[in-house]
Amino acid sequence: MRIALLAVIFAACSVFGTQGGEGSSAVTIEAHVPPPQSEPGLGKELNPLVRQAIDNCKINKPDDAEKQLDEALAGFAKLRIDTTKEYLSFFNKAEYEAYLKESGKKAEQVVWMDLSYQQALHTKAYVTAGRKKYDEALKQLDEEVKAAPYSANAWSEKAYSYLALKKYEEALDAYKKASELASKIPTQRAFKVGALRGIGESNLLLNRLAEARQAYEDALKIEPNHRMSQEKLQYIQQRERDLKEREELEKANPAPGE
Repeated sequence: MRIALLAVIFAACSVFGTQGGEGSSAVTIEAHVPPPQSEPGLGKELNPLVRQAIDNCKINKPDDAEKQLDEALAGFAKLRIDTTKEYLSFFNKAEYEAYLKESGKKAEQVVWMDLSYQQALHTKAYVTAGRKKYDEALKQLDEEVKAAPYSANAWSEKAYSYLALKKYEEALDAYKKASELASKIPTQRAFKVGALRGIGESNLLLNRLAEARQAYEDALKIEPNHRMSQEKLQYIQQRERDLKEREELEKANPAPGE
């Protein structure tokens, strides 16, 4: 279940959709309140090139997108010239200042990079994962997480690759991190419901029915009419009833010698 992907990457344009999934199914996340426009940071002139790459991904031209992303990332690399500083991508000045306060670092130690820097890293990993190179995608996403410390979307995408590799505990941890950031950072709130569904799916794959049920119930509080979440919740509830009935039957009819 791929929860947070392509159009969501371009949150700066208030676009909230996703593409992908197990096989070719699509899962859509809709924000209740679109975020404000992002504010420009260092490298804003590369934004149009990153937008072109995202558009090429949307029309299934990953090779063209990758060339544009490599060009954009090379451009960002040329801007990161001072090795004594951190170059981090934020949605707006408020996020940048919050990071400085939280980390205890000074403004001269951290350079605010344009949001398109994170989008380029994310879309590059999206293309890689689309080719089923999940281990490589995870390495790219590690770079994104480092470059965009407040991105819930980066952690959701990491979780997707972990799920594809059947690393369910790692996927669960990544979705929990995405959920935490989505609750904490105002511009990331649109990713909350997707993270909750991911937590539910990961727990379901780990056969933790109570935890999975709780996650899907929480997701439905945000989007009560989401059909997939409704179906998953019904499935979990049925499994819980079946297990209870089996336990009661075994208790009433113990095996010989017990």
